[in-house]
This record gives sequence, C-alpha cells and structure tokens, in this order.
Amino acid sequence: MRSELKNLVSAYGGAQQDSVWNVYDLFDHLKVGFPGLLDLERGKAHEPLKYAMHGWQIGSLGLVAGEHSALQAKGGFDHSGLSVNLIFEGRHIIHQTELIDARPLQGAVLLNGEPAWVRTDHTNSLGIYFSPERLIRVAQIMLSEETPQIDLRPRYVAFSGNTRRAVEQLPNLLAALKLYPNDAEDTIYRFLVRLLTDISPARKSVSRRVANRESVDRACAFMRQQIGEDLTMTEIEQIAGLSERSLQLAFKARFGCSPKAWLLQLRLELAFEALICSGAAGAIHEIANQFGFRHMGRFSHLFRARFGVNPSALKIH
Repeated sequence: MRSELKNLVSAYGGAQQDSVWNVYDLFDHLKVGFPGLLDLERGKAHEPLKYAMHGWQIGSLGLVAGEHSALQAKGGFDHSGLSVNLIFEGRHIIHQTELIDARPLQGAVLLNGEPAWVRTDHTNSLGIYFSPERLIRVAQIMLSEETPQIDLRPRYVAFSGNTRRAVEQLPNLLAALKLYPNDAEDTIYRFLVRLLTDISPARKSVSRRVANRESVDRACAFMRQQIGEDLTMTEIEQIAGLSERSLQLAFKARFGCSPKAWLLQLRLELAFEALICSGAAGAIHEIANQFGFRHMGRFSHLFRARFGVNPSALKIH
C-alpha cells in the first residue's frame, strides 16, 4: 500500500497487513464507508482479492481507503449519495452516464447514487462519500456566494498542479487530524469545494466583499470566545462574513499570518499564562485541553517551539 494511504488507514484503526478475501467480503467492508451501498452484481466473485482496505465515517462523510487487486463489479446506492474517488495507483474504467478512463493522480471521479459499472487494475485509492447539502453550505461560506455553481453530475475532474499536490497531501493531513473529527470533516468538504468548483487564481483574485477591520474583529472575538473548542475554518469564515480568500488576505495584512495561525498563537499564549498562574494546582493536560489542545505530545512540541521551554518547566511544585 502507498505510504500516504497506509498512514491514513493505520490512524483510523484499519487493516495493517494484506489479507486474502473474496469480493463479497470486500464489498461488505466497503458498506461501512459508503452507507447505502446496494448488493452488487459481482463479475469475479469467486476469485480471491489481495485486500488491505478500511472504511469508516467522519460526521456526514464516509471514507474508504487502501489497496485491493483487480476487480470488476456493478452497483449503486439505495438513496441519493455522491462520491469522489481519488486514485493513487491503478487504472479505473467506470461507466455511469458516460465512460470514464481514470488514471493515477491525474483526476478524480465524481459519481452519484445511480448504478455504475467499474473495472480496476490493482489499485490504491481513497473514496469519499459526502452530503451534497453540506457541500453547498460550505461552498456558500467559502466563496461568499448565495448560489455557488457546483456541477454534481457524474463526471471526470482533471487535476491542476495545485490540486494534485493537495490530493497527495490529503491522506497524511487527515491522519494528523484523527483527534479532531470536526476539523477533519471540514477539511474534506473544503477540499471538495476547491476540487469541484475549480477555484483558479483568476477567480480567487475577485473578492466578493471588502475585507475590513470589523470582519477581522468579529473573527478574533469568536475565536477568543470559543478558545477551547475544535473550530473549523468554515465556522470562522461564517462569523467574519468573508470568503476564504478575503479572510486570509485580511488576516495576513493585519497580523502577518493566517486565521488558524493566529488562533494557535493565542492558545499557546493563554496556556503559558495559565501554567504560570496555576502553580501546583491543575494538571498540565487539563490546562492544555482548556485551550483546545487534545494531544499532549503535540502541545508540548508547539509550546517548546514557541517559548523555548517545556510546559512542565513552568509548574511550581
């Protein structure tokens, strides 16, 4: 299995070793990540598969990642579902409303819930089953558009250079966000918005609203009020009333960093003050959690990088 997908599968408790399964076993497993998957017409049900895949759910998303050997099958969903399939290795031939010949890291395949015929080589892939309603809500906030134009018909979506890099980085990013499911869910939806709306540099340069001080003030006040919560960029943009690009530019102009970087520094500074003021009272992990740090190892690393000392050095015993 490719290292990116292996890290992702491992983070979410998936199979560590290749197993020999038949195609029935594989599709039963896929139903975990793709809820509503119908029984399939299996073209090679009797043949064993090299299998190292895993399916899981993150909020309204279903994910399936890993590796399997060549197969062919036909199936759909028992309700309105949409999926994007990212292929890291192996050719996929898919027919739903049109014939799609998808090759590794060149494009994504968008499918709806209607029956589709699929034939694959030995493959490494990441499938994302998502809610179209949630995707539209995130796009409205990111783009500051009441009715964002997103083509959700079954189709092939070719990658640009930036998109290809984002796809390659996505599995490791999601693995790192294992302890932050809200952030992981939001990250995936934001990735899908960029992928399916083709937010090009030319489009990004057109600001939908003027990035002003009041908008940044609202975002900062919200982050202070919710300092211990797992905030997403979509929530911050919604409070600010600015698109993704406009908010990033406004924070860069005012603070020299992104909103998430500003929030991280604020959390570290407040944790520093709390550690000094608490003396021997209060465990370090309680203070870290109070300011939004869920993983002690990551907190200690960030704290040491910012202040040059370990958190424990500030405790008075």
